[in-house]
Amino acid sequence: MQEIIVAFVEPLAEWTVRPICRQLSYVFHYDSNIEHLTRKVQELRDKRERVNLEMKPAREASQIIGPGVDRWLGDVDKIIQEKETSFSEETVAGKTACCNGWLPNLKCRHSLGRKAKKMTDEVDKLLANEPRTIAHPALHPEVEFQPTEDLLHEGGSSSEASNQEQLPACEGKNINFDSRRSTIRDVMEALKGNQFNPIIICGMGGIGKTTLMGQIFEKAKEEGLFDEYTKATIKESLDKAPDVIQIQGELAEYLGKKILEDEKERGPRASKLRQRLSQGNKKILVMLDNVSTTTSDLLWEIGIPPSCKLLVTSRQQDLFKDMDRRKNFSIDGLPDRDAWSLFKKTAGSAIESDLELHVVAEKVLEECAGLPIAISTIGTALKGESIAIWKNALKELEKANPENVPGVIEHVYGKIKFSYECLRNEEAKSCFLLCCIFEESADIPIEDLVRYGLGLELFKGIDSMVEGRNRMETLVQTLKSRFLLLDSDDKPEFVRMHDVVHDVAVYIASEEFVEKKNDGVEKRIVVRDKAKTVKLMDWPAKNSVAEKSTYCTSLSIKGLCRLLLLRTLPLTGIPLEPPPTILSRMKDITVLVIESMSPLSLLPSLPVLKNLHTLCLDVCDLKCDVSIIGELRTLVILSLCGSDIEQLPDTFKNLSNLRFLDLSICSELKIIPPGVISSLSRLEELYMWHSFEDWVVEKLASIETTNWISQLEAEERVDESEEVDYRETSLDTWKRFNRLAVEQPANIGNQFRKEVQGLDRANDEHTRWANSMDWKTGILAELLSLSHLTTLEVVLPPVNKLLTSNLFNKLERFKIFIGWKQHILWDLKHDGNYLRVHDLDGSAVMGGGITLLLKKTSILEFRMKNLTEPQALNVLDTMLMKLTMRTNSWGSWEGSL
Repeated sequence: MQEIIVAFVEPLAEWTVRPICRQLSYVFHYDSNIEHLTRKVQELRDKRERVNLEMKPAREASQIIGPGVDRWLGDVDKIIQEKETSFSEETVAGKTACCNGWLPNLKCRHSLGRKAKKMTDEVDKLLANEPRTIAHPALHPEVEFQPTEDLLHEGGSSSEASNQEQLPACEGKNINFDSRRSTIRDVMEALKGNQFNPIIICGMGGIGKTTLMGQIFEKAKEEGLFDEYTKATIKESLDKAPDVIQIQGELAEYLGKKILEDEKERGPRASKLRQRLSQGNKKILVMLDNVSTTTSDLLWEIGIPPSCKLLVTSRQQDLFKDMDRRKNFSIDGLPDRDAWSLFKKTAGSAIESDLELHVVAEKVLEECAGLPIAISTIGTALKGESIAIWKNALKELEKANPENVPGVIEHVYGKIKFSYECLRNEEAKSCFLLCCIFEESADIPIEDLVRYGLGLELFKGIDSMVEGRNRMETLVQTLKSRFLLLDSDDKPEFVRMHDVVHDVAVYIASEEFVEKKNDGVEKRIVVRDKAKTVKLMDWPAKNSVAEKSTYCTSLSIKGLCRLLLLRTLPLTGIPLEPPPTILSRMKDITVLVIESMSPLSLLPSLPVLKNLHTLCLDVCDLKCDVSIIGELRTLVILSLCGSDIEQLPDTFKNLSNLRFLDLSICSELKIIPPGVISSLSRLEELYMWHSFEDWVVEKLASIETTNWISQLEAEERVDESEEVDYRETSLDTWKRFNRLAVEQPANIGNQFRKEVQGLDRANDEHTRWANSMDWKTGILAELLSLSHLTTLEVVLPPVNKLLTSNLFNKLERFKIFIGWKQHILWDLKHDGNYLRVHDLDGSAVMGGGITLLLKKTSILEFRMKNLTEPQALNVLDTMLMKLTMRTNSWGSWEGSL
């Protein structure tokens, strides 16, 4: 019965007593309910403020606000507003009492307490549902790389960014070349470490730099090297600096476009971009494609902070030179195997299956010289075409005028031509075009560029050979830094042109291109190939053996032919003789170069060249009267290197303007008339290595030699009473020399050299004899009188006069041997200045004029009598360089670098 009563009473109490108590609590606890609500609302206010603080930078960073955040904030604002309206102090005070405050208003208190309790429950729900994630990174485009190399401006010279053309879509598409794997590996290692920044992928236009950057980007993403990636392609025109606004916009696009939405000025945009790229501890890779020029503060102007890793592609090697941590990765053309793979992919498999086409395709591919853009463009253009079209394309490519091969002029030549047009210096452009007078794939001697450039007067404000040489070195370095010239393999004194670059240079310098441009500047230089040069020369007997065996080219400046180069092609046998009339239409020539020929028929025509500055008759047959060269009074540079000239003509005295004379390897040169060398008073560079050696021969018929013979006769009479060793140079020998000097002056030099060089021991007698001569007159004295020499290559006798001569004072470049035995030096190959001193008195050398050369010497060898070790150490101190010393068996000292 009790259980039944409890079961009945409990629900009754639940339904009646508890509601009654709850309702009464609203009346009696209304004030505590309101206080509790106030505390909760204040807590809600604090939460709302925190959310708003987090939302502000998120919106500025163009992040996406999380779902429900705005709705939560709306509900919070609504309930806070309601609380402030319903529970203000005035409202509560006015509703909780009646009868002027003497009696409580129970109904209103009940209402307030009940409402405060329910509102508190709602606030608790809002507090419990506070957003945990306020914002998310904005969705923005991911970095992508099209399978193209570089952006191409129309014709390579457009100043508008809109004038861009897409390269063939197949170019380099996802082909992983074996030859590029090592570069990708090295760049990835550089990206992973902290040692290098920026990292620069550099190479000539069309070589595949952008494609390689894309492959590296994909690999970095795959390995998770960075948290974010962004890139921009520099659209730079010829006459404008990089468009910083455009670069900032592209970078922002991949970071959240709204970063810079309200900013129009470069400075504020850079600041916001820099702030975004520096946010948090994220690792960000910034990629800049096709950078061609930089200033010291370019990265700051763009808004790229040092904390970002920077990957750059460029056609220049000297970017960011002021940044010590930069690292260059140069990429070359594709090797044969990779080149064929790309060509097959673009041209189709028919180039392998069709045997006739295969032969032509191989030759076409050779013309591409491993340049990916050329391979893909030409392959795409010729895919599916007939064999006749392939053969025509080959012929046009060989002639550097592929007008009928679609895309080559625009996409291949255009890239390289744009690099040429970006050269700020007209001298650099002229130097580039000058290089195309050499054959394709040829090693180009920098020395030849100096001689031809000075002869053509391409340089402004040049007063000396040294200045001209320095200018050319600067221009060559400029072209190399832009990959328009390349280093020659193992030949530091040579450069070379990539075959396609050579074709582009020929194309730019062609008459047809100049006529198309018609803009004044492009009319500066025109280079004519063999066919056009032969026509210009009006070569008689076309297709003759002489014509077919000759390489020739010519160069015109502003419509006038200024340079003519003739060279017998290798393996053609004896030197050829060009027709005597070929100069009749070239009277304005300033540079004439004839190599490995017999120019005898041309010599009479030389005086018509009234403005000739440079004459090179190298490796030519000059066993004839060359006195007519002396009539070329405008000559500045004369080279007879490797020729078989036997005697310098007396008319060379007229060459008072000559500053450069090359007689190297003129081994037949025996006679230099008195007064010739001293007449060349402006001479700055003299090359006589492996050439004239008879500086002392003329003294054999002098009074001093007669006195020397008398002295030897007296010594011999003294020696007759004593047993003496065999005298290496007998009295009879000196008498024979003296007689030959009078009777056969042309043969005395050869006889004297054989005598000197045939001796096994130190030639003290010859040195004593030479030092007894009067060196105030004679050919050697003329040489010693040249006061402007800066370059000298010569073999000199060991006479003490050299120790006090001013000959060495201004020398910057030299190859000098002082001594009797010089024949072992002809095959000497070295870089830098060479000095070898034998047979002089070592005690007299120190402190003389030779000492001036020591600080400039790269290779030094001393072999002298009376040279003590302290004096040798003095030489080392003078050179300020480390030398290897050794003492030979007869007490001399030698040192060599």
